[in-house]
Amino acid sequence: MPLQHVPIHDVHYLSLGRHGDLRNDLGYPLFWTGSGVGLDYDGAELWLEIEASYNEYEPWISVDVDGTQVSRLALDRGSKDVCLFRGLDTGTIKHVRVLKETQFMHEDPSQTCIVRGLRCDDGQFHPLASPTLRLEFVGDSITSGEGLEGARTTEHYCSMIFGARHGYPCLVADEMNADFCVISQAGWGIVCDCENNPHCTIPSIYERVCAPARGKTNAELQSDAPYRFDDWPADAVIINLGTNDATAFLWHQWTDPSTGEQFELRTGKDHEPLPEDLEFIETAVNRFLRTVRKRNPHAVILWCYGMLGNRLEPILRRAVEHHATSTGDGLVRYVPLPACSTDDLGACQHPGRVCHQSAAAILVRILREMLHR
Repeated sequence: MPLQHVPIHDVHYLSLGRHGDLRNDLGYPLFWTGSGVGLDYDGAELWLEIEASYNEYEPWISVDVDGTQVSRLALDRGSKDVCLFRGLDTGTIKHVRVLKETQFMHEDPSQTCIVRGLRCDDGQFHPLASPTLRLEFVGDSITSGEGLEGARTTEHYCSMIFGARHGYPCLVADEMNADFCVISQAGWGIVCDCENNPHCTIPSIYERVCAPARGKTNAELQSDAPYRFDDWPADAVIINLGTNDATAFLWHQWTDPSTGEQFELRTGKDHEPLPEDLEFIETAVNRFLRTVRKRNPHAVILWCYGMLGNRLEPILRRAVEHHATSTGDGLVRYVPLPACSTDDLGACQHPGRVCHQSAAAILVRILREMLHR
């Protein structure tokens, strides 16, 4: 039986991850780590039509059927049909989840990854239940799942080593039967990136759909539009930032080659961070928490830290606790996470699966306690 083509917006599907207005003819964009689509289909065969463009960093996707990962693959440039499953029983509903494994690569700002449609037999798409719990994760390379794929000996930065499926955001969400979205960028921090660039910060892009995305197609997909927080009210926001700011103290001064602008997080003669720069970070943490609370008025907010070093733990803990006490916000908490041991490292000296599992277990316990679930 020949398969029929169905545009993605013509079927029941669950959108995963941040996006702009989906009333467009382009399809459904996958911007961030862990973005994707959920489908319930009772036919015997189902394919996904997906299109990608990039200069250097290709997107990778993973496919789950009924909670089990069945494939993981890189996308070539152009349109591609990906087999989600075939040869299964007709009449039995199969739950399919397609996840973008890679973060948005800000080094490749015009890249795109767009679900265009599906090819299917004569089965039916079924409405998916609305999620009863929504979790938002905000972070850097750790939250993006860098290092979770590929060999431990791999030291070259590339798309292949990112793995959303086995990262702590997905693990927490699956354990709690929750919908989740991620906004994270490798190397970025609270006040600067790991090389002291003050323009590469997560707080500066938090309120946009996907601000690093550029180019005509991304603009049409509203990548730089204000994110509509009310359309996806988070029950909890889990922030994991500070690792790259700590690294920046060990890096040299950043200088903008075009303007001459300079920035540096500094250490003293004792090689410890200068108090005034720590205070600068503390102020930025409090400012970001106010923004997160404004956009998520009823959510639990957890600031976690520690998987790759804990040099800034005292200042981060103090900032979070000061915010909670000064505002009377009892839904904000600092959460230390276990450090990744040498044996648990994945590719590019990043936390491996065991470390992510340990972090997920701690977060699940605290979220259940605070959300009464």
